[in-house]
Amino acid sequence: MSFGLGILNTPTSATYAPLRNEEDHGHARSPSYGMGMPSRPSIELFSSSTLRDDIFKEKQGQLSDDGDEGLDTPLIASATRQGRFVEDGAEEKNEDADDEDRYTELPKAVREVVDMDDDPNEPTMTFRYFILSSFFVIMGAFLSQMGWFRTTHAPFSTFIVAIASHYFGRWWEQLLPDWSLRVGPWTLSLNPGPFGMKEHVLIVLTAGAGAHSNMGEILVSVKEIFYEESMNPMYAILFMWASMWTGFSYAAFARNFLVYNPEIPWPTALQQVAVFKALRGSRAKMQLPKTPTVVSAPVSRHHTPVTARFRGNTPGRAKFTVGTPSPAASPITAASPSPSPPPGFFQQREAAKLRSIQMKVFWVVFLAIFVWQFLPEFAFPMLSSLALFCWFAPRSAAVKFIGSGIGGMGFLNFTLDWSNVTSLVITQPWYVQVIIFIAFMINCWVLIPIAKFGHMWGGDTFDVMSNKLFTENGTHYPFHKIMTPTAEFNATAFEEIGMVRAGPQYMWGLFFQYASYTSALVWLGLFHGDDVWKVLKGQFGGGKKIVYNDKLNWIMKTYKEVPLKWYIILFVISFTINFLLVLKGELYLPWWTYIIALIIGATFLLPMGFVYAVSGFGVHVGILNELIFGYMAPSKHPLASLVYRTVSGQCWYRAATILEDQKIGHYLHIPPRDVFFSQIWGSIIGIPVNYITIRWILDTKMDYLTGKEKDPLNQWTGQTPNAYNSAAVQYGLVGPARLFRHPAYAPLPLGFILGAAAPFLVFYLHKRFPKRKFHLWNSTILFSSMGHFRGYISTGPLTSIILGFIARFWLFRFHHDDIWKPFAYMFGAASDAGFNLNMLFMFLLTSVFHKFKMPHWWGNDASSIERCFVN
Repeated sequence: MSFGLGILNTPTSATYAPLRNEEDHGHARSPSYGMGMPSRPSIELFSSSTLRDDIFKEKQGQLSDDGDEGLDTPLIASATRQGRFVEDGAEEKNEDADDEDRYTELPKAVREVVDMDDDPNEPTMTFRYFILSSFFVIMGAFLSQMGWFRTTHAPFSTFIVAIASHYFGRWWEQLLPDWSLRVGPWTLSLNPGPFGMKEHVLIVLTAGAGAHSNMGEILVSVKEIFYEESMNPMYAILFMWASMWTGFSYAAFARNFLVYNPEIPWPTALQQVAVFKALRGSRAKMQLPKTPTVVSAPVSRHHTPVTARFRGNTPGRAKFTVGTPSPAASPITAASPSPSPPPGFFQQREAAKLRSIQMKVFWVVFLAIFVWQFLPEFAFPMLSSLALFCWFAPRSAAVKFIGSGIGGMGFLNFTLDWSNVTSLVITQPWYVQVIIFIAFMINCWVLIPIAKFGHMWGGDTFDVMSNKLFTENGTHYPFHKIMTPTAEFNATAFEEIGMVRAGPQYMWGLFFQYASYTSALVWLGLFHGDDVWKVLKGQFGGGKKIVYNDKLNWIMKTYKEVPLKWYIILFVISFTINFLLVLKGELYLPWWTYIIALIIGATFLLPMGFVYAVSGFGVHVGILNELIFGYMAPSKHPLASLVYRTVSGQCWYRAATILEDQKIGHYLHIPPRDVFFSQIWGSIIGIPVNYITIRWILDTKMDYLTGKEKDPLNQWTGQTPNAYNSAAVQYGLVGPARLFRHPAYAPLPLGFILGAAAPFLVFYLHKRFPKRKFHLWNSTILFSSMGHFRGYISTGPLTSIILGFIARFWLFRFHHDDIWKPFAYMFGAASDAGFNLNMLFMFLLTSVFHKFKMPHWWGNDASSIERCFVN
């Protein structure tokens, strides 16, 4: 038996209490219900979770107001997901409790950002989706691939895609006619109606899969720039497709652990979700009553009338009594036929107001960063690196070395350039930022001065902060002289020229990179080994498959899962293409090393993917892959080392990004099969564009890339392909066996031992002192950050840790509900989007239209933008 209750609508005096139970106790957020209340001069609306507590207490006879006694006869009622009150039975009560448990299983960060409402009938794969997604993929693939060759470039951000596609989709639905086109068995609608959330998300996910550069660029470009060999266009595109799809197929290994597991948050995915919510919420239009109206509904004669009163000085609390209503109150009677507000009416109105404010904040921050970045990037470069020490002693070499952020230690160096900060100060957990900053301090404030003044690793002979290769006397290493005409190792020439040497920062970077690899494996085994084993056993070993019953996974049960056989088919196609290219000799690899590359890539997927999923920190494994290949097949063509690096690296890099996009789809309730298709579609469109862009640059900028001519803008220097070729010569041509026999390289393998031992120490401390949070002392993040080659740039980290403290510590802990939860992710997304758009404009102004050049002045000094005037 059900009964309805109405509520007096007084928008002019209403305030909104926080969801106390949801945030303090992790209770589920229940739908809103239309509650009938008597007219009072001042009314404070209560949250649905508070209402649930009050009803529960009323059941127990505990709820009273102004001396009213407890209830003799409990009112047995509960709220259903349909937003009605029904006579409760045991089955309904258990269902409601289960729903609450499903919600509280999600991390707090997820509950605060992700909506739990879903419409399974919302359109996804529309004609509009295919047109808009293809447009953004083509544009992004071109810009990203072009930027790979440049010294500086404008990254193509999916935030820009999210914003632009939002408005393009709205214009499409408003301007185009509703025409239909029949193509075989399908009917395509030119205007399928309102531009929905799921259609919008799929456009961005497609861009995430295809609107970027491709690691296959390494082989195509290095082969032609340094070895004067062109790759067949068809083979090049097939190699790019197969390498990327291998990573796609490997996502099947980890999706149950990294996507469906509610304890894996993916902070970068949450930021994307926050952007979608704000964009979609800006379209909410609700018709609100203009005058207070009593909204009532019939009451069953089998129930005692319910009168609701408010305690005047207690915000957000309602007190219920059962019995005959007083004359002063306006009882709910069957004589009031006015319709009730729809379920969730007041929560929707509150959410619409909040989202409107969020969008205003987004656009203010977006425009502010867009305009501001013209200063440090163009008009006032001094803002990018504020070397305070140099202001007091601008002509002191020692002061420059200590305080400069461009070629120095960067001690007490600040930056006002968002490109040196980025939204990681908001998305990365505080403990991760602390670890990264500790690594920076050890790297730049401890090891660099030791190397400089203590002559560690040849610091007195080689440039401490360079990643170039040197001879023993510090001159540039002529690597082409140690290759035969067939580009293989020339032992005789090598003996004459001597060992390949590198700068100290590059050397200890290798040491700590080695440590990060073993640390990732051991850490995952110690802290999450049982979970990983259960996942793998359930997925591939015939064991019981883990099924998560949290709210998100419960919602996603509506949709069909991507079958494992789809991933297997994709892997077989990819393997066949690349294996045939290997047998044909196009990839320079011995066939058995290709298989080992796939195995090694699978080994690192879970540990590296886990680190990235929980922290937003990616561990680079390129050097390890070349090291492994150098031991397996020494003295081979340098391109063989790069191909091995590409194949094995794509297994985890591409799988990680695909899993991240699948997590976004999971958060926003996108059908998994549609997500899978969107990722394949993005790669099909994007990779040919990548190759066309590579071909255009090699045909028009080759003299700049090879160094035959000097680029007046110093942009087409070939810095990135040169770095890959240097590593290939070092590990592929010379080989690690020869390297590690040299005294300078002999200590490097000890990094593997350090990386394997460190997690055991942290694990022991965690077990010995479980309340001290030693499990946050992630050795993998520390070692990988130590291994990050900073080169000549040391500005940014000090400013980042200060902003991170404000955002992820102070605001997150002490202003969580009023500032962090509604605005943090929006601020980060707006900042990155504004920066990316500014970089695109800067590229057009300075590279396409060559007439724009900033004159030199005090804030743009020609000799030193930091005003550290010492060569």
